[in-house]
Amino acid sequence: MLETVRWKRKHMCEIAATAQRHVEFPGLSPEQRQTLALAGSLAKSVASGARVCSHDNVQMAVSLLCSACLPGFPGAPAPRCLGRRDWRTPCHLVARGILDECVE
Repeated sequence: MLETVRWKRKHMCEIAATAQRHVEFPGLSPEQRQTLALAGSLAKSVASGARVCSHDNVQMAVSLLCSACLPGFPGAPAPRCLGRRDWRTPCHLVARGILDECVE
């Protein structure tokens, strides 16, 4: 159980970093920018322990990241994701930019 919580927190750290990296992407719609900011904020608070590392919080952060990513990023290749909302497997956006160091 403790290992699962640690893994979820690490994944939330990865999502927070991904959202932070992409929130200032040029040409994003205001909705995408706001959704990325919400995903980053929620994921960061779960990773830091400020919010409970529950399945619902983790699922919400993943869903927010997916909904911001699915429309695509201007000038970038179309996302290869069909709307995954599975916190167990990082999406392509997260997988290609995972941080080596992630503070829990």
